[in-house]
Amino acid sequence: MSNYTPFLFILIFILIFILFLLIIGFIAFKFSSVWSELVRKYKTDSKNFVGKRVGRIHINISINNYQTSNFVSTEKKFTGRVVIKYNDEGLFLKNKFFFLDSSILIPWDEINVIDVNVLFLKYNKLYIGSKNDSQIETTIFLRRSAFKKFESHCHLYSPLK
Repeated sequence: MSNYTPFLFILIFILIFILFLLIIGFIAFKFSSVWSELVRKYKTDSKNFVGKRVGRIHINISINNYQTSNFVSTEKKFTGRVVIKYNDEGLFLKNKFFFLDSSILIPWDEINVIDVNVLFLKYNKLYIGSKNDSQIETTIFLRRSAFKKFESHCHLYSPLK
């Protein structure tokens, strides 16, 4: 029985470490300020959404809050892989972390698009939100190859190119 003691100790340590990583990931996912703000504004039920799948794409989301009276800008960021789908209603983003599921549906009339070139890489920058809210700017960066899959839908509603 004493021959198995180091193995048992290592196994327990690995299990505790994995549990610790899951708890940290849960906290980061659940309380990520950028994603939770988008969920509060655009939450939808992922089971009822029907649309074309673009894929599981790596995106960057940033929210800039400009306070014009104090000339202060705060920026919050989210970087991760999300499932992207689309239909006539809008752009669907689904962020899944193990058993947690949070999905958002951004209407096409709240999306404006511009092309961005960084050296030899080509991206699209999607501005999210109403045009009347000039103090808060939400942007999503994604590769142009992913954007081209739903570009025809988006440009129907987007005045920017």
